[in-house]
Amino acid sequence: MFKTVVFDLDGTILDTIEDLSGALNGALTECGYPTLPTREIQAMVGNGADFLISKALEKCAHQPEDEAKLKASYLPKYFANQRNKTKPFPGIIPLLDELRKRQINTYVYSNKPDFLAQDVVTHFFGRRFAGVLGQKPGAKPKPDASPLLEMLASQKVDLKTAVFVGDSNVDIYTGQNAGLKTIGVAWGFRSVAELVEAGANFIVETPEEILDICLK
Repeated sequence: MFKTVVFDLDGTILDTIEDLSGALNGALTECGYPTLPTREIQAMVGNGADFLISKALEKCAHQPEDEAKLKASYLPKYFANQRNKTKPFPGIIPLLDELRKRQINTYVYSNKPDFLAQDVVTHFFGRRFAGVLGQKPGAKPKPDASPLLEMLASQKVDLKTAVFVGDSNVDIYTGQNAGLKTIGVAWGFRSVAELVEAGANFIVETPEEILDICLK
């Protein structure tokens, strides 16, 4: 039985792609670059804002300093609009409430900049999570698990009874780096094949299956 569940954010508990792509394309336009299809942006999400910005400029002629310029345009746009079309995936809120009822603690560990993660998680989920941690300045992004391990240690979490849930290979590698079992979700931004190849211990089609796994 798992007593702690750590969730990724984008593509796992929140469908954020429309607001993400809107902010990125708005920044690209402002900086004089062509916009990108949402499906291309979706494949870039999950490795942090710096990776997203770098990938967005990859096919364009640009100077190194242009990445900082684009990021400076993107972050405030996204912060101002990250609640517009974003929504929890179906079944996530009932899952979180049932886990809480069963005294199973939940956390969020995301590559989204921390100030964005804190804002959007509080808005959509209130205080359902025991801890929320996004990427802070100077910290390595996932799959580095050091910040996660520090958070869990501060809460005296037994890693043997914890599981990491995510929608990408980055999430599976993060869980593995933390010494946790992993659950890959089929409804996210990446493919099931990617999750299987990364070595996910479980693959689920619905949030309800996460509860079933936790209670076994």
